[in-house]
Amino acid sequence: MGDFNRDGNLDIVVVEDGVGLKAQVYLGNGKGSFTKGSASQIAASSICVTVGDFNNDGLLTLAPRADAKVVYTPANVTIAPNSTYNLDLNNDGTIDFVLAQHSYPGYSATLYVGPNANGVAARAGAASCACDSAFAFQAGVKIGPGKPFASVGAELAKVKKMHSSVLSFGFWRNENNRYLALKFQINGKTHYGWARFNVQASYAQGVAGTLTGSAYETIPNKPLRAGQKSGGSDASFDQDDSLGGLAAGAAK
Repeated sequence: MGDFNRDGNLDIVVVEDGVGLKAQVYLGNGKGSFTKGSASQIAASSICVTVGDFNNDGLLTLAPRADAKVVYTPANVTIAPNSTYNLDLNNDGTIDFVLAQHSYPGYSATLYVGPNANGVAARAGAASCACDSAFAFQAGVKIGPGKPFASVGAELAKVKKMHSSVLSFGFWRNENNRYLALKFQINGKTHYGWARFNVQASYAQGVAGTLTGSAYETIPNKPLRAGQKSGGSDASFDQDDSLGGLAAGAAK
């Protein structure tokens, strides 16, 4: 809250979640009513914001909440046939997820995550197979409470030969730059994160998965967005608009 257009009346700004995040200004008339003003798209990392004159120019400006921090780890790891990779999201020496590729020449190949006590967002008992199928999310999807997290592990993609037919399963078949939504524990508290993969699946080549990065939110039970790489003081904005500028724009 603040006097964003410097007319002596209290105004408010709300971070709204629609098609992307935006900071929406509502201008007060001094009598308890507000009218909708201008809005500006902001970065996915700015789920929580504060307001202040941070550069002493007389204009109120948005800033991310100071305690929000997303830690990103780049990667370039291909899961080889019949191998596993231990994913430690927060680099504390504890294995959070196990990524595995199982190949049976002439029969099937599967890329799999888990199982363990943590969770991956998945559809239970997908119609195409009896296993859970991990969702392949696009960038920007919110990851947090409310997602259907499975703690028994889930398949990303699978190809299988049955008699003279070749079948393929999973949301990750031939998908690039998609995200696993992950839930895991740090010191007994729930945190959320993501892992980005490229996956190729065919009967001739099997199933190949490449991990290209991962990230997690350091605040327990706080959501983040798929592809979000920063938060808190190191977050960036898509547009560096002051709230005073947004309020002025409402009059145009």
